[in-house]
Amino acid sequence: MDSESTLAGADQLDRASVVRLAGVLDLGSAADLERRLERAIDEAGERDITVDFTAVTFMDATAMRVIVEATRDGSNRGASVVLRNLHPFHRRLFDIAGDAERLTISA
Repeated sequence: MDSESTLAGADQLDRASVVRLAGVLDLGSAADLERRLERAIDEAGERDITVDFTAVTFMDATAMRVIVEATRDGSNRGASVVLRNLHPFHRRLFDIAGDAERLTISA
């Protein structure tokens, strides 16, 4: 992961786990992103997981794939994964790729 990429920690609330992402999400940070989301899903059990994109400045197709796969994995384990505070451009990328209908995206 380069110096511009940051994968912030997670907060666990009563019914939800919040994963805060920041910086550049790309090929260079994909492995760290995948591990972080897998850990959050493992720790959440059947609780909801919110992935907060407020501080994400860039996201490429590799990071999108990781996010879609993590959402599917969470769903298979009984956890709902919600993407929150996506920049409109990042939301549009999920729309164009045809992934938006498979994701739960919140303002």
